[in-house]
Amino acid sequence: MSAVIFQAKQYYAKAIFIFSLILCAVSSVISLIQGNIGLSFLCGCLAAFLPFCLSVYWVFFRHRSNSVNVMSVFYLAEGLKWLATLVIIALMFRFIPSLHYLAFFAGYFFALMGNVILPFLMKRSKN
Repeated sequence: MSAVIFQAKQYYAKAIFIFSLILCAVSSVISLIQGNIGLSFLCGCLAAFLPFCLSVYWVFFRHRSNSVNVMSVFYLAEGLKWLATLVIIALMFRFIPSLHYLAFFAGYFFALMGNVILPFLMKRSKN
């Protein structure tokens, strides 16, 4: 395994752990203030965070042969992320009747921004 891929695996594993702690803390604080809003916020965070974790797993942690085209793995992971996001959002809209949509999408966009910003901040602080 190349050193670059190994380093990326370490960064993303650490970023996922740190961001899951941040999501739990923020959702807990919001739940203490207003319980149902906090649940909706957490559901929105999970709708973005779980597909991100799936794509990171698919690219970096799934064992595959070295003969596979690297770009096709990234495209497949991105497709899986989109599909998982759509399925999770549809299931949450369908089976959580007391979902607050504003809090849900606030959590969704919070998780999206965290997925983008946290790995870059970690790389920047390391250098």
